[in-house]
Amino acid sequence: MAGDEEQLVHQNKQIVLKEYVTGAPTESHFAVTTTPVNLKAPEGSNVVVFKNLYLSCDPYLRGRMSAVHREGADKTDPEFTPYRVGSPISGLGVSKVVDSAHPDYKKGDLVWGGVTWEEYSVVENPKGIFKIPDPDVPLSYYTGVLGMPGVTAYFGFYDVCSPKKGEYVFVSSASGAVGQLVGQFAKLAGCYVVGAAGSKEKVELLKSKFGFDEAFNYKEEDDLDAALKRYFPEGIDIYFENVGGKMLDAVLLNMRLRGRIAASGMISQYNLEQQEGVHNLMNIVYKRVRIEGFVVLDFFPRYAEFFGKVLPWIKEGKIAYVEDIAKGLENAPAALLGLFSGRNVGAHKEDRAAAWCRGRTHTTTECFAFTLPPSYPENSGVEESTGEVRTTTVDRRAKTGAREKEIEMASDKELVQQNKQVVLKEYVAAGFPKESHFGVTTAAINLKVPDGSNAVAFKNLFLSCDPYMRSRLSPPVHRDGADETDPEFSPFRIGAPISGLGVSKVVDSGHPDYKKGDLVWGGTAWEEYSIIENPKGLFKIPDPSVPLSYYTGILGMPGMTAYFGFYDICAPKKGEYVFVSAASGAVGQLVGQFAKLAGCYVVGSAGTNEKVELLKNKFGFDEAFNYKEVDDLDAALKRCFPEGIDIYFENVGGKTLDAVLLNMRVHGRISACGMISQYNLEQPEGVHNLMTIVYKRVRIEGFVVTDYFPRYAEFLGKMLPWIKEGKIVYVEDFAEGLENGPAALLGLFNGRNVGKQVVAVARQ
Repeated sequence: MAGDEEQLVHQNKQIVLKEYVTGAPTESHFAVTTTPVNLKAPEGSNVVVFKNLYLSCDPYLRGRMSAVHREGADKTDPEFTPYRVGSPISGLGVSKVVDSAHPDYKKGDLVWGGVTWEEYSVVENPKGIFKIPDPDVPLSYYTGVLGMPGVTAYFGFYDVCSPKKGEYVFVSSASGAVGQLVGQFAKLAGCYVVGAAGSKEKVELLKSKFGFDEAFNYKEEDDLDAALKRYFPEGIDIYFENVGGKMLDAVLLNMRLRGRIAASGMISQYNLEQQEGVHNLMNIVYKRVRIEGFVVLDFFPRYAEFFGKVLPWIKEGKIAYVEDIAKGLENAPAALLGLFSGRNVGAHKEDRAAAWCRGRTHTTTECFAFTLPPSYPENSGVEESTGEVRTTTVDRRAKTGAREKEIEMASDKELVQQNKQVVLKEYVAAGFPKESHFGVTTAAINLKVPDGSNAVAFKNLFLSCDPYMRSRLSPPVHRDGADETDPEFSPFRIGAPISGLGVSKVVDSGHPDYKKGDLVWGGTAWEEYSIIENPKGLFKIPDPSVPLSYYTGILGMPGMTAYFGFYDICAPKKGEYVFVSAASGAVGQLVGQFAKLAGCYVVGSAGTNEKVELLKNKFGFDEAFNYKEVDDLDAALKRCFPEGIDIYFENVGGKTLDAVLLNMRVHGRISACGMISQYNLEQPEGVHNLMTIVYKRVRIEGFVVTDYFPRYAEFLGKMLPWIKEGKIVYVEDFAEGLENGPAALLGLFNGRNVGKQVVAVARQ
């Protein structure tokens, strides 16, 4: 086949698209036509004439059959541009040069790369074509294991997932062109691998041919979550995403801490007019999961690196590969459509002489346990204003009298026997919590710690109201996927005080690390006084000259959330476009200011016009809008970000996230801090636009701030000077008295607060 002399003019058979596709494509959408072609390259041109030997059937081709781009797809990317009706479709394939006027190609050269679905192609100045360096393996391999699917599997697994020996790997669509390779790469990396496929025959192939440790037929599973729990009782470290929809939803419930998801495609969604909603995205936050989309074209410049690894593995028998060959160009449409029904089953290629198209389906008091930083930088004073909503700017000095009044909280008091507490009366199974779920009680307490003990008695001064506390109000079978051992997510106990973060003063101590009068912040119960045996994870306040309440906000957990979530996870660059949801909250107001310090353009959304004005006039956001007055969030974001969003700091979830996904730029980053709009829903809203993660190579990464507490000194060393120099401002909203704590906490979920919500338990 490779050595035949061709006539100068030939009737060239082609596969053309007859009409654009809505829903599932059928063979009637295609036509086989012929047209004359001159196989002689004009002298003096850069034309190359190719004879096409093998054509690759790949799932991404479905997106190009639609009349319009999938929303969010890069319109300049040849992998996503729609085909033209009446013209041949195109993809990847293996070809032979039959004539050339181009200096880089000579007659007889074998190549692989972009090619039209026709017998012969005449290409002016071809680009994106790879010469085949080793024809000793089957040429069809360059449409698979040594071509685009191989590059996809290799870089998607090794670069995006960064596997470690002993990790647990799950591969969907595992018998396909990419999946069968991911599983084998995972075994070479020393991982435990399970695959899902659509028939018993394919399941057997995964285990007997490709060496998967386990495999299952997803069509026989009524409950995918339960199936994954059977195969991964300890959870999944790496998921290679080829399917999307219900499969992704189930996987999210089974990811391990710091799991990685490489999003290569979502084949189950390609023929749907409206993509299925994925509901379990909060698990990205709970489990600190990273989802990263990628497009293989970005890795083509590293083809030599890939080839140098994989070709030896093939020749050494470390990698097996199965192909399903459809012979004859006229059978190509049926082969392509078989991908979407799972009709094709991988089989070893035997005779390639007449093969035109490869068809593949593939083939006492609760207290957080944190590491205490060794030291803290010095800081200087900032004035504390008074009032219901307090705004503090850093270039104004504290008045001595006001400061002394606050420090009186640290003065000696007589022993208190009756201790006011906020207790949880009943769990909130679903919906919004109410004040009736809480009770304010008193209990006797002895503030003198026993001699010889390691106990410390604290007077609680300020308590922090934070959205994450909602999940702890749920029954012990709480948010699916949350880490049961994580104090930030473990449920509160009925009849016991709820807990969170706060600022406290030591009133008595038997512990060598704490002395009477010390001021600390960290985990504490919602009560006037707390006695803790051998406390851990408390941060001493090195200089109380800034408002002590700041250690529940800008200098505490919310400040660290904003700082590390923005700088570490988003890695901002000057000039990038940043969007912040819940932007007037304790975290959002800081993210916006950090973004401005980094030289970014920043837009925030909030729930009232008052908050919108605060964002622009107080915090320096470039633009802001009231999301409650917007009928179309997608359109609103397009107005604010006509060039798209580079960084999204995610605080809300649901419809906001769905709209943001349509507006992300290529290689955008989403830092998932929380999804407050979902906390009171029995079933979280489905997010439909996740395919954009693939198109735009977007990375979504969840995080929990407690992981960064060991780096508190680093944070404080940056933040205090910014406060001192007036580069950062902060707004707080105070509820006076412990008895008003429940109402203040509940106000977070209807947007009642302005700024950081704090409960002042004791001001003097």
